[in-house]
Amino acid sequence: MRSRARGFTLLELMAALMITVTVLVALQTVVGGAIMAAGDAITQREARERARMKLEEILAGVTPPSGGGSFEDAPQLKWTVSAEPVTVGLPEQGGQSQVRIVTLRLTYPTNAQGDEETDGSETITLAGILPIDEASQ
Repeated sequence: MRSRARGFTLLELMAALMITVTVLVALQTVVGGAIMAAGDAITQREARERARMKLEEILAGVTPPSGGGSFEDAPQLKWTVSAEPVTVGLPEQGGQSQVRIVTLRLTYPTNAQGDEETDGSETITLAGILPIDEASQ
């Protein structure tokens, strides 16, 4: 009497291989999405910090409150700034004064590669107040 050889059939091996491949593809998709999200979060944090830095420069008088540009070491981050005069205070109490509302808009790419044309961009908007007499200097 011959004993039957133990092992897996070709059909069982093919089924196991298909399950393994399906799991690996799904895992790659999840990990790839997480990596892209982490890259976007890093870019957003850098853009937010640079926008704050540029607004502080403008409010300190280092940069004029009009115009725009990009950063030398991060050309994908583009900023524009505008200033609008506003009167504040109560006229009946004689406490009115002129100030400028300075608005800074910084545009940054929303993908980890920094290619603005393929995946789009987001804008961060910050504002500050600048007295008129300091703004004219």
